[in-house]
Amino acid sequence: MSSNWCVESMRLSVFCPDAPTGTEADWKILTGQDEAEFRQNVPGGKVYAGNFGLGRITLGFGPGRVDVVIGKAPSSSPDEATLPTFAAWQSAVDEFEPLSTNYLAGFSKPVTRVAFGAVILSIEDDEPSVNSFLQNFISSVKIRKDTEDFLYRVNLPTVSRIDGSPLNRITTFGSMKMQSGALKMDGSEASLVLHQQLFAARLELDHSTSATNAKPFPPSLLIPIWKELVGLARENVDVGEKL
Repeated sequence: MSSNWCVESMRLSVFCPDAPTGTEADWKILTGQDEAEFRQNVPGGKVYAGNFGLGRITLGFGPGRVDVVIGKAPSSSPDEATLPTFAAWQSAVDEFEPLSTNYLAGFSKPVTRVAFGAVILSIEDDEPSVNSFLQNFISSVKIRKDTEDFLYRVNLPTVSRIDGSPLNRITTFGSMKMQSGALKMDGSEASLVLHQQLFAARLELDHSTSATNAKPFPPSLLIPIWKELVGLARENVDVGEKL
Protein backbone atom coordinates (compact mmCIF):
# COMPACT_ATOMS: atom_id res chain seq x y z
CA MET A 1 0.00 0.00 0.00
CA SER A 2 1.55 3.31 -1.07
CA SER A 3 1.75 5.92 1.70
CA ASN A 4 3.76 8.87 2.91
CA TRP A 5 4.39 7.87 6.51
CA CYS A 6 7.18 9.79 8.23
CA VAL A 7 8.63 9.01 11.65
CA GLU A 8 8.30 11.10 14.80
CA SER A 9 10.04 8.54 17.01
CA MET A 10 11.19 4.92 17.04
CA ARG A 11 12.06 2.81 20.06
CA LEU A 12 13.69 -0.37 21.31
CA SER A 13 12.77 -1.23 24.91
CA VAL A 14 14.54 -3.97 26.84
CA PHE A 15 13.15 -5.14 30.19
CA CYS A 16 15.41 -6.74 32.79
CA PRO A 17 14.70 -8.40 36.14
CA ASP A 18 17.32 -6.18 37.79
CA ALA A 19 18.19 -2.48 37.48
CA PRO A 20 20.56 -2.10 34.51
CA THR A 21 23.22 0.60 34.83
CA GLY A 22 24.61 2.44 31.83
CA THR A 23 28.05 3.80 30.98
CA GLU A 24 29.75 5.49 28.05
CA ALA A 25 30.67 1.97 26.93
CA ASP A 26 26.99 1.32 26.21
CA TRP A 27 26.82 4.49 24.16
CA LYS A 28 29.87 3.39 22.15
CA ILE A 29 28.36 -0.07 21.52
CA LEU A 30 25.19 1.61 20.26
CA THR A 31 26.61 4.44 18.14
CA GLY A 32 30.35 3.82 17.74
CA GLN A 33 30.96 7.27 19.28
CA ASP A 34 33.41 7.51 22.19
CA GLU A 35 31.24 9.96 24.13
CA ALA A 36 27.65 11.16 24.08
CA GLU A 37 26.98 14.85 23.46
CA PHE A 38 24.64 14.85 26.45
CA ARG A 39 24.57 12.78 29.63
CA GLN A 40 22.46 13.18 32.73
CA ASN A 41 21.73 11.32 35.93
CA VAL A 42 17.99 10.93 36.40
CA PRO A 43 16.01 9.34 39.24
CA GLY A 44 16.80 5.63 39.08
CA GLY A 45 19.13 5.78 36.11
CA LYS A 46 21.02 7.67 33.41
CA VAL A 47 20.35 9.20 30.00
CA TYR A 48 22.80 9.60 27.12
CA ALA A 49 21.95 11.47 23.90
CA GLY A 50 23.49 12.77 20.71
CA ASN A 51 22.90 13.28 17.01
CA PHE A 52 23.31 10.15 14.94
CA GLY A 53 22.41 9.27 11.36
CA LEU A 54 18.99 10.59 10.42
CA GLY A 55 18.06 11.98 13.83
CA ARG A 56 18.94 12.14 17.51
CA ILE A 57 19.50 9.02 19.60
CA THR A 58 18.61 8.79 23.28
CA LEU A 59 19.83 5.86 25.38
CA GLY A 60 18.03 5.71 28.70
CA PHE A 61 18.54 3.44 31.72
CA GLY A 62 15.82 3.17 34.35
CA PRO A 63 14.49 0.73 36.92
CA GLY A 64 14.14 -2.60 35.12
CA ARG A 65 14.47 -1.29 31.56
CA VAL A 66 16.65 0.23 28.87
CA ASP A 67 15.25 2.37 26.04
CA VAL A 68 16.88 3.30 22.75
CA VAL A 69 14.90 6.06 21.03
CA ILE A 70 15.54 7.95 17.82
CA GLY A 71 13.71 11.19 17.13
CA LYS A 72 14.10 14.57 15.52
CA ALA A 73 17.31 16.47 16.21
CA PRO A 74 16.85 19.91 17.81
CA SER A 75 16.30 22.67 15.28
CA SER A 76 18.41 25.82 15.35
CA SER A 77 15.30 27.91 14.77
CA PRO A 78 11.67 27.25 15.69
CA ASP A 79 9.80 25.43 12.95
CA GLU A 80 6.71 26.99 11.49
CA ALA A 81 3.81 24.68 10.79
CA THR A 82 5.66 21.44 10.14
CA LEU A 83 5.22 17.93 11.47
CA PRO A 84 7.72 16.86 14.19
CA THR A 85 9.19 14.11 11.99
CA PHE A 86 12.80 13.40 11.02
CA ALA A 87 12.71 10.83 8.18
CA ALA A 88 10.52 8.73 5.94
CA TRP A 89 9.38 5.46 7.53
CA GLN A 90 11.40 3.18 5.26
CA SER A 91 14.63 5.11 5.68
CA ALA A 92 14.22 5.37 9.46
CA VAL A 93 13.36 1.72 10.13
CA ASP A 94 16.11 0.53 7.77
CA GLU A 95 18.63 2.54 9.83
CA PHE A 96 17.19 1.80 13.27
CA GLU A 97 16.77 -1.96 12.97
CA PRO A 98 20.45 -2.85 12.41
CA LEU A 99 21.55 -0.20 14.92
CA SER A 100 19.35 -1.60 17.69
CA THR A 101 20.06 -5.21 16.70
CA ASN A 102 23.77 -4.59 17.09
CA TYR A 103 23.16 -3.12 20.55
CA LEU A 104 21.08 -6.14 21.57
CA ALA A 105 23.84 -8.46 20.38
CA GLY A 106 26.19 -6.87 22.89
CA PHE A 107 23.66 -6.62 25.73
CA SER A 108 24.88 -8.73 28.65
CA LYS A 109 21.98 -8.44 31.13
CA PRO A 110 19.18 -11.05 31.32
CA VAL A 111 16.15 -9.92 29.28
CA THR A 112 12.57 -10.94 30.11
CA ARG A 113 10.77 -8.70 27.64
CA VAL A 114 11.54 -6.75 24.48
CA ALA A 115 9.43 -4.20 22.59
CA PHE A 116 9.45 -2.18 19.40
CA GLY A 117 7.61 1.12 19.31
CA ALA A 118 7.13 3.90 16.79
CA VAL A 119 5.02 6.98 16.16
CA ILE A 120 4.52 7.82 12.48
CA LEU A 121 2.59 10.59 10.75
CA SER A 122 1.25 11.32 7.29
CA ILE A 123 0.26 14.86 6.34
CA GLU A 124 -3.09 15.19 4.57
CA ASP A 125 -5.14 18.06 3.09
CA ASP A 126 -7.93 18.13 5.67
CA GLU A 127 -9.70 15.98 8.26
CA PRO A 128 -11.91 14.09 5.77
CA SER A 129 -8.73 13.23 3.85
CA VAL A 130 -7.16 11.96 7.08
CA ASN A 131 -10.20 9.74 7.69
CA SER A 132 -10.07 8.35 4.15
CA PHE A 133 -6.34 7.69 4.47
CA LEU A 134 -6.76 5.87 7.79
CA GLN A 135 -9.59 3.76 6.45
CA ASN A 136 -7.11 2.17 4.04
CA PHE A 137 -5.29 0.71 7.05
CA ILE A 138 -8.24 -0.27 9.24
CA SER A 139 -10.62 -3.09 8.37
CA SER A 140 -12.31 -3.65 11.74
CA VAL A 141 -13.86 -0.16 12.01
CA LYS A 142 -15.79 1.98 9.54
CA ILE A 143 -14.77 5.65 9.65
CA ARG A 144 -17.29 8.24 8.53
CA LYS A 145 -15.73 11.00 6.44
CA ASP A 146 -17.21 13.67 8.72
CA THR A 147 -15.68 12.09 11.85
CA GLU A 148 -13.61 14.47 13.95
CA ASP A 149 -10.73 13.61 16.31
CA PHE A 150 -10.73 9.92 15.33
CA LEU A 151 -8.88 7.59 17.72
CA TYR A 152 -8.83 3.79 17.62
CA ARG A 153 -6.55 1.56 19.68
CA VAL A 154 -6.51 -2.23 19.58
CA ASN A 155 -4.24 -5.14 20.51
CA LEU A 156 -4.43 -7.96 17.99
CA PRO A 157 -2.13 -10.52 19.67
CA THR A 158 -0.33 -13.18 17.74
CA VAL A 159 2.08 -16.05 18.43
CA SER A 160 5.81 -15.89 17.77
CA ARG A 161 7.03 -17.99 14.87
CA ILE A 162 10.36 -18.23 16.69
CA ASP A 163 9.39 -19.88 19.98
CA GLY A 164 5.58 -19.96 20.11
CA SER A 165 5.35 -17.31 22.82
CA PRO A 166 2.54 -14.69 22.82
CA LEU A 167 3.24 -11.33 21.16
CA ASN A 168 1.31 -8.09 21.59
CA ARG A 169 0.48 -6.12 18.43
CA ILE A 170 -0.90 -2.80 19.65
CA THR A 171 -1.82 -0.21 17.05
CA THR A 172 -3.30 3.21 17.75
CA PHE A 173 -4.71 5.01 14.71
CA GLY A 174 -5.79 8.62 15.03
CA SER A 175 -6.12 12.04 13.46
CA MET A 176 -4.24 15.10 14.62
CA LYS A 177 -4.27 18.83 13.96
CA MET A 178 -1.37 21.24 14.37
CA GLN A 179 -1.23 24.99 14.23
CA SER A 180 1.65 27.25 15.16
CA GLY A 181 1.76 31.01 15.49
CA ALA A 182 4.02 33.99 15.99
CA LEU A 183 3.73 36.90 18.37
CA LYS A 184 3.66 40.20 16.48
CA MET A 185 4.58 43.41 18.31
CA ASP A 186 3.18 46.75 17.20
CA GLY A 187 4.48 49.31 19.62
CA SER A 188 3.10 48.29 22.99
CA GLU A 189 0.45 46.07 21.42
CA ALA A 190 0.97 42.34 20.87
CA SER A 191 -1.06 40.08 18.61
CA LEU A 192 -0.86 36.42 17.68
CA VAL A 193 -0.52 35.59 13.98
CA LEU A 194 -1.55 32.00 13.30
CA HIS A 195 0.04 29.92 10.58
CA GLN A 196 -1.85 27.49 8.37
CA GLN A 197 -3.39 24.55 10.21
CA LEU A 198 -1.95 21.13 9.42
CA PHE A 199 -3.83 17.84 9.37
CA ALA A 200 -2.17 14.45 9.72
CA ALA A 201 -2.91 10.79 10.19
CA ARG A 202 -1.12 9.25 13.17
CA LEU A 203 -0.16 5.64 13.83
CA GLU A 204 1.45 4.51 17.06
CA LEU A 205 2.93 1.01 17.10
CA ASP A 206 3.75 -0.86 20.30
CA HIS A 207 4.69 -4.49 19.63
CA SER A 208 6.14 -6.54 22.45
CA THR A 209 6.60 -9.89 24.09
CA SER A 210 4.40 -10.79 27.05
CA ALA A 211 4.58 -8.59 30.15
CA THR A 212 3.94 -11.64 32.35
CA ASN A 213 7.04 -13.53 31.23
CA ALA A 214 9.56 -13.80 34.08
CA LYS A 215 12.06 -16.19 32.50
CA PRO A 216 14.99 -14.56 30.65
CA PHE A 217 15.11 -15.24 26.93
CA PRO A 218 17.92 -17.49 25.70
CA PRO A 219 20.44 -15.18 23.96
CA SER A 220 20.01 -17.17 20.75
CA LEU A 221 16.30 -16.22 20.59
CA LEU A 222 16.43 -12.56 21.64
CA ILE A 223 17.50 -11.05 18.33
CA PRO A 224 15.24 -13.25 16.14
CA ILE A 225 12.24 -12.28 18.30
CA TRP A 226 13.24 -8.61 18.13
CA LYS A 227 13.45 -8.81 14.35
CA GLU A 228 10.07 -10.51 14.32
CA LEU A 229 8.53 -7.58 16.24
CA VAL A 230 10.04 -5.11 13.77
CA GLY A 231 8.70 -7.24 10.91
CA LEU A 232 5.18 -7.13 12.37
CA ALA A 233 5.43 -3.33 12.52
CA ARG A 234 6.61 -3.16 8.92
CA GLU A 235 3.59 -5.25 7.98
CA ASN A 236 1.21 -2.87 9.78
CA VAL A 237 2.71 0.12 7.98
CA ASP A 238 2.48 -1.64 4.62
CA VAL A 239 -1.00 -3.17 4.83
CA GLY A 240 -2.62 -1.95 8.06
CA GLU A 241 -4.32 -4.18 10.60
CA LYS A 242 -3.70 -7.91 10.57
CA LEU A 243 -6.85 -9.53 11.91
